[in-house]
Amino acid sequence: MLRKTCNVVSPEEFDKLFREEALIAEFASPDEEEAYAKRDAFLVYLIRKEVQQLFGTDEDRQLFVGDDWWPNHTRYIDAIPVYCTAAFFAALRSLLTDEYRNYRVQISVWGDLLDGKSYIGSMALHAKRVLIEKRLHELLQSKQIVL
Repeated sequence: MLRKTCNVVSPEEFDKLFREEALIAEFASPDEEEAYAKRDAFLVYLIRKEVQQLFGTDEDRQLFVGDDWWPNHTRYIDAIPVYCTAAFFAALRSLLTDEYRNYRVQISVWGDLLDGKSYIGSMALHAKRVLIEKRLHELLQSKQIVL
């Protein structure tokens, strides 16, 4: 992974930078918006395909790939720490090429997705860099995952 391009920040700084770095698409026509929506939906499909290849189809496991979209070149995943693997991050990063090179994937990690109270932290995974909250970074370091 990319050690030199990992920006570790507080949760407040993450929120600020995440908003500031958003690349909002503007559409000149309904056809452009439809093309964006289709491309975005296909990225969701590709992410889910990677999840299935890496982790199988066990629905009891806690990982959620959102399919709602906003034209901000961002895909969203909620996960528990078991999904935080170098292979998973590498697979996601490998999708951020060509027509997805300006996209990012926000991964929010929770101790338990169902309780809504065990938030650990988030990262914004880009093709060549990572913005990550300090607590999540510490968790990944403890698992010896280098970003």
